[in-house]
Amino acid sequence: MSKKVTAEDLEYGLSILARILDTQGDEVWPLFERLERELADTQSRRRRVKQHLSLSIPTKERKQRYTKSSSKIAAYNVRYRGDPDVRVLKSAITQLDL
Repeated sequence: MSKKVTAEDLEYGLSILARILDTQGDEVWPLFERLERELADTQSRRRRVKQHLSLSIPTKERKQRYTKSSSKIAAYNVRYRGDPDVRVLKSAITQLDL
């Protein structure tokens, strides 16, 4: 079982590689660049997820929206059970998340 590499792990590795580069030369430079890219990717992913979480619909509102769309679909089911046009409309309502 492999352990997931964290941003802290990458930062620690970069600090060690920086010391090696400073004292022994550029042989580990490709590894240093790779860890820098991995760290930037990890930080970018975290930042993007945080950004979208801050914009997301609060849980209570999300439940209300879901309940509202479910009740609309249920009303169509009762009124127009077998009508093919209504099935298309139900599908459209579901996709629009009304």
